[in-house]
Amino acid sequence: MRVCQPHILIVDDDVGLLMVLTSALHRQGYLVEAALSAEDALRSVERSLPALVLLDVHMPEMDGACFARELRDRGLAPRLIVMTGDDDAEQWAERLDADDYLPKPFALAELLKTVEPWAD
Repeated sequence: MRVCQPHILIVDDDVGLLMVLTSALHRQGYLVEAALSAEDALRSVERSLPALVLLDVHMPEMDGACFARELRDRGLAPRLIVMTGDDDAEQWAERLDADDYLPKPFALAELLKTVEPWAD
């Protein structure tokens, strides 16, 4: 168990995935918040800036690119890992100036390996 609990925000419109990711990261000692939309995520970030945001690229209403731009416009700079089922996950990460990316689907071990260096 971690002594200091890094704060991670997961933003994805897939409820099932949110539940799995939240549970897996919580078991690793992270303080985890989940948001089903970019709008909810922005409200969450306003309350408490996370160390890391796991961000789905494709969401209704406000997509991941708009969310990332809104964070920058507000002067907020948490670390960012994009998640997408697109073949060009790495390009999405570059476009959004993200720290890393996770191509969907991914194994929980891959999630933990990717999150570890950015969340501490």
